[in-house]
Amino acid sequence: MRIPVLAAVVAVLATAACDSRGPDATLTISGPASEVERFVQTQTSLHPGLTVAETTQPTPGQSRVTLAIAEPATSEDVTEVSEQAVTARLSVAFTSGG
Repeated sequence: MRIPVLAAVVAVLATAACDSRGPDATLTISGPASEVERFVQTQTSLHPGLTVAETTQPTPGQSRVTLAIAEPATSEDVTEVSEQAVTARLSVAFTSGG
């Protein structure tokens, strides 16, 4: 039951924060490098308002990708991507630009 609870928390936070989105709103995805890379490529192709702002390798084999959130991305897009990241067992963090 951990995944549905995490997804719900992320969804609520992302939806609330997107309502007051500023120019620096981001979504950070982290986990195993190959999985993060595949996930980010898929999501940025499906959601044109999400663009890669930064990629880091905190430890060998791990990756952290920060996505900038801009128009036409909606709070629903951010919620969907966040839920899918949690389902894929990746870490996700939302930062409001406001």
